[in-house]
Amino acid sequence: MEYKLYCLEFLTGVHFGSKNLDSTEITFHADTLFAALFQEALKMEKQKEFLNAVSEGRIVLSDAFPYIGKNYYIPKPMISVRVDDNEKQGNSRQKKMFKNLKYIPVNTVEAFINGTFPEELMEDMQYLGTNGMKVSVGIRGMEEPQPYRVSTYHFTDGSGLYIIAGMESEKDQECLDELFESLQYTGLGGKKSSGMGRFKCRVCDIPREMKEQLTKKASMHLLLSTALPEDEELEDILKGATYSLLKRSGFIDSQTYAAQQMRKSDIYVFSAGSCFVNTFKGKVIEERNGGTHPIFRYAKAFSWGYKNGTEIKTYQIQLTVKGPVFIGDGNQIQKKEYVFLNRNTIGVVDAAKLYFLAQKLHIQNDLERFMVEDTREDLKHWSIRNHVSLTDLKRCMKYTENVGDRSEEKGRLQIMTCVTDPYGNPYVPGSSLKGMLRTILLSKDIAQDQIKYKRDQSQIRSELSTGRKNRKILNRNIGIIEKKAFCTLKHTDKEDVEFDNMSGIIVGDSEPLSREDIVLCQKWEQHVDGSYKTLNLLRECIKPGTVIKSSLTIDETECNLKIEDILNAVKLFYEQYYQVFQSKFPRCDRGKPNTVFLGGGSGFVSKTVVYPMFGEKEGIEITKDIFDRTGVPQKHEHYKDTRMRVSPHILKCTRYQGKEYMMGQCEMDIS
Repeated sequence: MEYKLYCLEFLTGVHFGSKNLDSTEITFHADTLFAALFQEALKMEKQKEFLNAVSEGRIVLSDAFPYIGKNYYIPKPMISVRVDDNEKQGNSRQKKMFKNLKYIPVNTVEAFINGTFPEELMEDMQYLGTNGMKVSVGIRGMEEPQPYRVSTYHFTDGSGLYIIAGMESEKDQECLDELFESLQYTGLGGKKSSGMGRFKCRVCDIPREMKEQLTKKASMHLLLSTALPEDEELEDILKGATYSLLKRSGFIDSQTYAAQQMRKSDIYVFSAGSCFVNTFKGKVIEERNGGTHPIFRYAKAFSWGYKNGTEIKTYQIQLTVKGPVFIGDGNQIQKKEYVFLNRNTIGVVDAAKLYFLAQKLHIQNDLERFMVEDTREDLKHWSIRNHVSLTDLKRCMKYTENVGDRSEEKGRLQIMTCVTDPYGNPYVPGSSLKGMLRTILLSKDIAQDQIKYKRDQSQIRSELSTGRKNRKILNRNIGIIEKKAFCTLKHTDKEDVEFDNMSGIIVGDSEPLSREDIVLCQKWEQHVDGSYKTLNLLRECIKPGTVIKSSLTIDETECNLKIEDILNAVKLFYEQYYQVFQSKFPRCDRGKPNTVFLGGGSGFVSKTVVYPMFGEKEGIEITKDIFDRTGVPQKHEHYKDTRMRVSPHILKCTRYQGKEYMMGQCEMDIS
């Protein structure tokens, strides 16, 4: 089944689902949506096509849920959440906020289940929109006009409601697309005749994290639609379930059903947010109640899979930085954006502050030319030429950074920037940490089962022997090797699906660091004879001694790894790294068994599995050939690697406070 998001951007105020006109809900239920779509199908004479698709489960619909910008929300799961923090347990304000919480962001479900839901997200709904009141006048025959008020809700720009829809085929999606396109002109909710409920519909691909929850096997299921199982299913469905019931009634929206408007029968359904161990499909209910034609009521189940707390283990990763760590964002600080305040400190300028200063000094035109024109002049020389004092220039700085032990080099100085959060704080993305662990775990699997990878070894040898340049040789083969190591075939009701076991390992972004934790480090290259070469490149690095903290979550239903397995893999990886590579360089001390390498500039050997795959002797030849076939310049002289008995023959280093460090070296602990 394919899933899409139907995002509704409302052009007018709306009135949903309340029993009276004086109040309104902010969302509506799947049965309301079905009824509205069915009315559009009747207009287009596609009611049989639509009804059959829904009844047979070829089209499934969720309730409508809020979105704010790119953040999608789902109902708060109706489960008991244990909070380990004693201070939070006794916080009555937080308890009240938590109780009133109706929706949570999609990416916080696991945090919610684990009792670590961030307090700052509990008031997100205040940004969704605002309540209002519309005054209308009712006129009946010759009676005196009677004014009345209708409660409305107005969504803010960039906010609205979305529906998750599942479709079996392109034909089913085409049908649903046509109905939504028609419905956007009719509108949704109450008082459509007066222009309320109009919207624009945008069809989007479903986010990856949402699709994973809808498709993977789970021990618990969060209901995303109002639904009702068959009577014979109830006993099994209620085992281990936590739920609430919702009364559904209302008037029949048909002019041909009866001489006067009639009410639907009252039915009780499970509400969205209910949680079940056992799943059910639900049903479409057919009713007549004396009318001229049947009416159909939607009560199909749409579920989101999640794990209970006993299956999800959360740990803390702690990395102690031993050698500067560089996590780049792909950007550079240009020469017009910084100035050396002294030999060991640079200041990165805030463009707005600098412009205000230029206005004050009546040199803004010259500043504009300086910024726009391609000139050799840097910020320091521009400020000297325009008699801008260093004191004034310091007031325009966004931040300052210490420069490590820098060797003066001729030519253009490059400064590569690190990753920062929206508040400007450096951090380590979870993807970088997980990538590091993935390489380490892959190396262990290869070392423990060489026979499994014999064909892959032969394939790499064959491709390298052709002599053709191909930058993707290693990437393509590593993709196949990773699939063999981490992917397993799992059986579902309809087909065999390939699962990446690493999806059961979730590594969070690190806790924010500060600018004081950052130092500019120059690129140094150590050769096997102990000599050095420096390059005119500075990187914003996390300085030695800094502690990086992040969370590690293991879903035991998707991944059978234990913490001991990860730590043993780390030990094995570093032992081989030291034997085949680091020990060849005379000025590097051996690290502890829990040594890992993180970030850019840490070198080829720390990022690949060539040596675990081929061993030391053949690994040197293979690595040398990879450099040759992937277009590494001849000036790097990798043809010498065999004679030097190490490849590559350069160790990536830097210097800080008079001491030499290997780039990216850390000690990892998990608790």
